[in-house]
Order: sequence, then C-alpha cells, then structure tokens
Amino acid sequence: MEADISYKNDLALHNTQLLHQYCKWDPERLPTLGVWVKAWAKRSGIGEASKGSLSSYAWIVMLIHYLQQVEPIPVLPCLQEMNHQKNENVYVQGYNVYYWKFVDAARSRRCRASVIDLFVGFLDYYSTYFDYSANVIQMVSKRLEYKPDRWMKYPMCIADPFETDHNLAQGVDQPMFDYIRSCMEHSKKVFTDRHLRAEFLSGYGFDVDEYDMRQRNEMNMEMASQFGEFLLHKCIMVKQAPNRQFRDRTTSQSTSISNTSSNSSQ
Repeated sequence: MEADISYKNDLALHNTQLLHQYCKWDPERLPTLGVWVKAWAKRSGIGEASKGSLSSYAWIVMLIHYLQQVEPIPVLPCLQEMNHQKNENVYVQGYNVYYWKFVDAARSRRCRASVIDLFVGFLDYYSTYFDYSANVIQMVSKRLEYKPDRWMKYPMCIADPFETDHNLAQGVDQPMFDYIRSCMEHSKKVFTDRHLRAEFLSGYGFDVDEYDMRQRNEMNMEMASQFGEFLLHKCIMVKQAPNRQFRDRTTSQSTSISNTSSNSSQ
C-alpha cells in the first residue's frame, strides 16, 4: 500500500474537502475517471512528480479542469467561482479556501457522455486542443487563464486551486512534456481503435457492427470499468519515460477524488 504523509499542511486538508465536494456532483463517473487517469498515468510512467513528471494530485486537477470545459454541457461547475458574499471567504495561510457547498447532481447528469467517452475526450483535449504555450490549467474559473511571466519558462503549467501561485507542473522539463503528450496521443488511438473494441465486445457476445452509440451509452458501469481496464493495459508505451529526480511538495497532496469508494488516500 502506497501513502503520502502531509505534516502541518492545512491547505492540503481544504484541497481534500474540495475534491470530495466535486465528487458529490457526479458520484458515479468522476471517481471512476479519477481511478482511470491515475492508473493510466502510473502505467505510462508519467504519474510521479519525484521522477520529473506529474503527481496524482496534478492529474486530478487536470481532469476537473477538462470536465469544466466539456461542451456543450459541462460535467462540473467551478465551485470557487460561484457568486457569494465577501464575508463567506475563509483564509488559510493567506489563501482564500472558499468554495460552493451546494450540490446539484442533476446538473451534471445533463451531460450524458459515458466514462469512456469522457476519458477519450480528456486525452484528446490535452493532446490536441489545449494551448500549453499560452494558458494555465486551472479549476478555479471557467475562463482560460494566461500564463504569468514568471511561468513562461515552464512547458506546462497547472495551478493549485487554492495556492494559485504554485505551479504543480514545475518539475516537468521539455523532454518529459513531449513524452506526456505522446502518451496521450498514443492512448487516444488505443481507446478509439475499432479492432480492440471488437476484441473486447466479442467476449460479451456483442457484434461490433451493431454496437451503436446508444448501446455504448447504456453500457453499465461494471462493464465500462472492465472495458477501461482492458484498454489501459494496451496503452503502455514501448519507449520508456525520461527519468530524472525532482522533489516537489505536491507529491504530498491528497487525491481523494479517486479514492472515495475505497476510503484511502494517495
């Protein structure tokens, strides 16, 4: 069992509570996606900040940002952006840790996309559409944020939701960034490969030629999880990830979004 210990880090507690709050908005798809993203990153060699890639916590921030950007109907709102009174703000170590406590799960269900479709969309968004040279990945606001001058030297920027002046991707250099992008592109091809889909579905008695979008959306969560696990094994890159040591304090942050069902921490 792997675990990180955070000592005297009050902000980490509020991060954990914020992630739990997002889970309440989509208690079925979001925890499953969190598990998939973390497992995929670990297997691809891009899930350890101490080795110059990204922490599990950074990947979860990326996932939430993507789900806030899904069009035409976002899966998640921006809880820190909701209108509120100034006297509701709460400050910890000088940072505002306010977020909306209300939950409207029906709002998230308006987006009918399956877990598989959302995972593929996550890979596609970050491998094709997101402009890393100009923008910061963040989950505070729906609007895209531009890189501040002090972060222009980093190929990738991910802002902590509360400690917004902390770049969670500050340990990612150019070779690792290129490798992360290549992993996303490769995995997107795996998850959309018709032959792999047919190989899996044949085991359930499906004819892939008759397996249309309606049936795909009706796939139960257990079958979807097995399908995801099957495809995740196919995503392993032949080329090894660049390896370098980097110690960043984000390695001790919580990633409870993918652990709500197992009550364990990163």
